[in-house]
Amino acid sequence: VFAENIKKTAIGTDMLMPLALRIPGQEWFEFPIEPIVSFKGGHKIIKRKPNKSTTGGTLKERWTEDDYEIKVKGAIVDLEGNDLPKDQLRQLKDILTYKGNLEIKHFVVNLFDIQYVAVEDYEIEETISTNAQKFSIDLVSDLLFDSLLTNTVL
Repeated sequence: VFAENIKKTAIGTDMLMPLALRIPGQEWFEFPIEPIVSFKGGHKIIKRKPNKSTTGGTLKERWTEDDYEIKVKGAIVDLEGNDLPKDQLRQLKDILTYKGNLEIKHFVVNLFDIQYVAVEDYEIEETISTNAQKFSIDLVSDLLFDSLLTNTVL
């Protein structure tokens, strides 16, 4: 981890892997307390059973690389008082309900060439506190591309 990636949490401790999401063209939403980020990737493999095979097993054909699935778990906390962090929750809601792809800033995720994600699922979890709100978010990697537009003749 490089020094430029280290930021301070809302309580003043070092964040080794800060996470930020952004609706394109808007300000970054930096999570104030470092969430736990994990992700997995894979390949799309087609398995074929050869007819009259004498060796057994299947032939594997790699078709493509699969999307990365990214899981984010954390909490948003109001450290100033004992109130729910409404402003941060509104910002998070805007990001979670956005209908396009989001930019992502996270050291390890970006090392895997993931720059854009789409929100697949999210949960605002039960929290036993008046000044905190737990959440979990499921993201999938997304690519920006120019759609091909075609004219159809009826």
